[in-house]
Amino acid sequence: MRICIRRGAKQIGGTCIEIESQGQRLVLDIGQPLDCSDAESADMPTVPGFDKSDPFLLGVVLSHPHMDHYGLAFRAPTSTTFLMGEAAERILAAAAVFTPSGGTFDHVIHLVNRKPIELGPFRITPYLMDHSAYDSYAKAFVCVPTEAEWGFKGSADGDSLITVKLTTAQLAHNMQEDIASSPIFALCLAYWHQKATGCYTRCCITVSGEAPTSGLPLLHWRRSLFILHELHAILGERFVCVLPEKCEKWTWPQRPEMNNEKPDRETRASSGGGKEYDLELTIMNSPSFLESMKKIRPGFEKFYRQFPIGLFKGPPCKDSHWTPGGNSQVDLWGHTRDKQILHLFELKTHENKKVGIISEALYYARRALRACAVL
Repeated sequence: MRICIRRGAKQIGGTCIEIESQGQRLVLDIGQPLDCSDAESADMPTVPGFDKSDPFLLGVVLSHPHMDHYGLAFRAPTSTTFLMGEAAERILAAAAVFTPSGGTFDHVIHLVNRKPIELGPFRITPYLMDHSAYDSYAKAFVCVPTEAEWGFKGSADGDSLITVKLTTAQLAHNMQEDIASSPIFALCLAYWHQKATGCYTRCCITVSGEAPTSGLPLLHWRRSLFILHELHAILGERFVCVLPEKCEKWTWPQRPEMNNEKPDRETRASSGGGKEYDLELTIMNSPSFLESMKKIRPGFEKFYRQFPIGLFKGPPCKDSHWTPGGNSQVDLWGHTRDKQILHLFELKTHENKKVGIISEALYYARRALRACAVL
């Protein structure tokens, strides 16, 4: 998700914020600047879809009926979809008698307190606010993988449930891909929903279809099973997964073995920089970073490179992979002086920071922990 403040960062009024995800966009407010007395002559924010219709602009959310938040809405193309409270729509219609900024709109979706709205890749939850303008809403914007089937249930006692329906084929992908990371998306959404509303929020992941039986899909499927198993082990009833009746649950191989350490990489960072091994080497060669780590984690001794994390059924070879990445290595690792705490560091550069990295971090940490108990 990308957010661009088109207007309002350096002034009061004229608010306009553009939000983009997967090539589709929403705009939050299209206000008239307070230092502009004529809405007809005010500069419009430079948002594609404000000068002419744009199918990638899914809608404009008007948070409340104050002119510095809605004052230029009448100049948007008539095909524009607006999202606002029902009372706010009536207020704008009544205001048309007194100002050109008021008026009626051809395409309106009403905001209802705590009722989520699905619009393309966005999930918008309005929250009715106490403000000087009647029918004012704050919004929580959430972007989730659209290939999954998402649901939300709220009860009278305030408890909430986020549901996700996935297929075995969707979970048989690389765990960093958005669709395979849907359980982590759900967990993050549950956390932020509970933080924002105070409502106890649970997750339920329902999986359908037949599990893959061979090849890379089987290895990815096993890894997804491990992540689902560990999330439930950590969170209990707050994270429940319902698997197809004939699907086996996560099991360790009979004779689990880890992959061998790789030979040490080139010890110099590339001249171009920006790659993850450049980060790795920078940290390894930085005394100040090590000192900072020792202050954060007393007893930490030093950084090591390339911690083996691949899992095999018996001696490592191409036919004994139990999960993907037979040569997998965590970028950096270290332990405390008493060897009671293991620290793993998986490094990511700017272009590789999807939600799936949480799946990866969880997988590596729990795999290492479980391996210590099983191996």
